[in-house]
Amino acid sequence: MTAINQALLQYKVLFFRAQHHLDETGQEAFGRLLGTPIPHPTIPPLDGTDSILDIDNARGEKANVWHTDVTFVDAYLKISILRAVVIPSRGGDTV
Repeated sequence: MTAINQALLQYKVLFFRAQHHLDETGQEAFGRLLGTPIPHPTIPPLDGTDSILDIDNARGEKANVWHTDVTFVDAYLKISILRAVVIPSRGGDTV
């Protein structure tokens, strides 16, 4: 975890490939290794989780308005963890 934290400080973004085994529980457990996960201040978490947001462009909800970085709060978070469950054949960027 020390190496991961150092890499975060140096590169600001990390990609972990081949993480298909992770589910919401695994994602939250990984987040706890990096610190205390904080729920989004305006969007409720996915049922059965403490802090996971379900952002699904197919449903059109939240996908165009979400901000995981919550820079609008006084003490914003150190990092956000994004996990792609379904990846489109083209596009799919976070811009």
